[in-house]
This record gives sequence, structure tokens and C-alpha cells, in this order.
Amino acid sequence: VGWLLIAVTLLLLGRRRERLTTLAFLLVLAATEFLVMPPIREWLPRTRPYLYLPDVRQMGVPWTGTSFPSGHAYLWVYAALFYGALYPRWRWPLWVGTLLTLYARPYCGMHHVSDVLAGALLGLLLGLPALALARKWGWTPPAAPVAPPPAREDEG
Repeated sequence: VGWLLIAVTLLLLGRRRERLTTLAFLLVLAATEFLVMPPIREWLPRTRPYLYLPDVRQMGVPWTGTSFPSGHAYLWVYAALFYGALYPRWRWPLWVGTLLTLYARPYCGMHHVSDVLAGALLGLLLGLPALALARKWGWTPPAAPVAPPPAREDEG
């Protein structure tokens, strides 16, 4: 819900660049959720840990669908990679949120660690090409110029 609110806010209140990047973000996200995740979850169904491990306590919404791969891990890694490169000021808060999410999913009994790792890998695999396209289209800020090394006094 949080990422949906951020996306809607950027679409409604953002400038042209924010709207374009958010549309690209949502396009990849929707394609993944509706075209990539269902076959993976059908091919590799895995029960959530809290449903069959007696010592695992569940916290949060008690979902009963399959847990592999973690959609939360995918979304956060993809978003941190994509928006972190496009908006450098957001980079560290995004990665902190990502690490907290990656930790929380197994901690809350919703995923196995391998579910989270697979989701994070999927976020990287889809986020890197999206980021490459964003750079190609000129959406990322220009890299800081590299200053030449200072001249030594004896180089006259």
C-alpha cells in the first residue's frame, strides 16, 4: 500500500520526469506481478513457514498463498535500485527500508530466508535493465565530473 500511495502521489503531483519514471516503475512492477510471479509460484509452490512450523509465530496479515519468491523483497530491491539511482537523496533511506524489509519477512514468519533471497535477486534482475533504460533515456542525474589530479610543483 505504501508504494502504491507513493506512486499515485508522484503521478498526480510530480513533474514530467517523476511521472515518466513512475510509469516505467509501475509498468515493470505490473508485468512482474501478473506475468512473472504466477508461473514461478505455480512451478515452485512453497507453504509459508508459520503455517507448518509450530515454533514460528506469525505477525501481520495472515496470508495463506505461496511464499516463493517474496514479493516484498522483490519490490523493495527493485524500488531502491531504481529510485535510488534516479533520486540520489533517497538512496540511503530506500536501502535502509529495503534491509529492514528483507529482515522482517522471515522474522514475521511470512517467508523462508531463501524466499527473500530469491525475491531480492528478482528485484536486481529486473531493476538493472530498467535502470539501464532510464539512464539511456536521460532520466538519471548526470554523473559528477571527475576532477583531474592536481599538478605537482616539479611539472612546470
